[in-house]
Amino acid sequence: TDHLPLLSVLFVSPTEIVAAGHNCCPYQFTYKGPGALEFVKKLDIPKQTSKGSMSAMQHFRNLDKKATEEDSNELNTLHQNSIMQLCIVSGEKGKVEKFSSVSLDGAVGIWTFKH
Repeated sequence: TDHLPLLSVLFVSPTEIVAAGHNCCPYQFTYKGPGALEFVKKLDIPKQTSKGSMSAMQHFRNLDKKATEEDSNELNTLHQNSIMQLCIVSGEKGKVEKFSSVSLDGAVGIWTFKH
């Protein structure tokens, strides 16, 4: 795939899997037969960030210290580091209703899976 290495895989139905890893968000894939795994969608909901106004002094301070115009290193995902594990929260293997994701940044996400 075009995605960074995936570290955890969860079988949510007989033909669908959720996988996550170094891209910091879970992805849904569909099994289409031997050797055919198709990417469906990114399951992460982008973080809502408020882009506040920056004072002129702060703007020039950032240019001087960091050679950047903005002071932002955050990813636009719930997790800010690699997802290490996916676990079933509600349902059972093959018929998952909710699952969790745990990442190296200490964040835990609970996701509802829509079949």
